[in-house]
Amino acid sequence: MKQKMFYLISILLLGMSCITSCSGDDDEKENLENNFIEINNVKYSLGYTTLMGGWYEDWQGGDFTVSVNVEEAGVTFVYYYKFDFDSSTYPQKGDEFSTMNLTLKAGDNASSFYGKELTYESGSATVINTNKSESEITIQFKQLKMANESKSYTFNGIATLMFSYEN
Repeated sequence: MKQKMFYLISILLLGMSCITSCSGDDDEKENLENNFIEINNVKYSLGYTTLMGGWYEDWQGGDFTVSVNVEEAGVTFVYYYKFDFDSSTYPQKGDEFSTMNLTLKAGDNASSFYGKELTYESGSATVINTNKSESEITIQFKQLKMANESKSYTFNGIATLMFSYEN
């Protein structure tokens, strides 16, 4: 009887330690849930799939893409906002993309960016962090307005995006 009780307690303790050690996953989920950006005053979660941006020496510029999840009729679609910029060096903390001939193309999938290019009108898109080892860039958007004759988008929030620092 004592041996059965010992095994039962051992199994319970082992089970509880597994449950406790797995609870750290909740923190990651919480961080993902807080990863939002506003576009035209609508709050979107950043997309689970994204495109790798980067700086290219031969272009003397680069690109980065903000992808957002859009829920429609119970289905999640990913919309893409691809920004291009001119710069003789890769972006660094404190750089302001709005001063780099910033342009925007929007698309409803990773391979089709449609419509006329949008150009910078006002606001800011500031590099607040770079992480070369993780291929990431973090950008703070403050009332960044991109527009053309028929459309405009205003971005607010902080987004950590995939970004290659290789040439």
